[in-house]
Amino acid sequence: MLHPPGRRLTIAPSLLAADFARLKDEVQAIEAAGADWLHLDVMDGHFVPNLSFGPLVLKALRPHTRLPFDVHLMISPVDPYLAAFAEAGADHILLVMTVNPGFGGQAFLPSQLAKIADLRRILDAADHPIALAVDGGIGPETARHAVQAGADTLIAGSALFGAADYTAAIAALRSASRQAQPLTSPTPQAAPTPQSLGPPPA
Repeated sequence: MLHPPGRRLTIAPSLLAADFARLKDEVQAIEAAGADWLHLDVMDGHFVPNLSFGPLVLKALRPHTRLPFDVHLMISPVDPYLAAFAEAGADHILLVMTVNPGFGGQAFLPSQLAKIADLRRILDAADHPIALAVDGGIGPETARHAVQAGADTLIAGSALFGAADYTAAIAALRSASRQAQPLTSPTPQAAPTPQSLGPPPA
């Protein structure tokens, strides 16, 4: 789960946007399309106002994919469940939410770009090769801004699982991210306005 120098871009499709009636097929299809990880949002209807799935779903999917499971635990309390999710195959990273947690399909919050840039400087100064992920409203345009701010892991739901061609959708994120110019100034660039980022991914 750690990134070598050079910060290779990681694409982590969010299972929350997949077809829940075909989870095994969806996971295998997105892996074949070029995904690096699988992002799983675990929500309890208490910590956030939505319900999703628990460790049994992870355990059921684990034999059907080689992708690492990036598990986002939006539950309270969390400590009693850590062992169960770890045993089911979960991995963990440093994550910045770029929407309000709980539901997919929201617009990207550009106010979070400064936080991403701050975390990138902290990680680089400490020489910690820890993945820095962004989650929410990620499409080709917002991906470019997130990577420019310092993210190296893009979590995308509807922009990938909502696409007709998963391979093309993942390629579009990678292509947009390659256009990003990493920030070199100690002061983050001004965050783009919501208007400049366009509508949320379909």
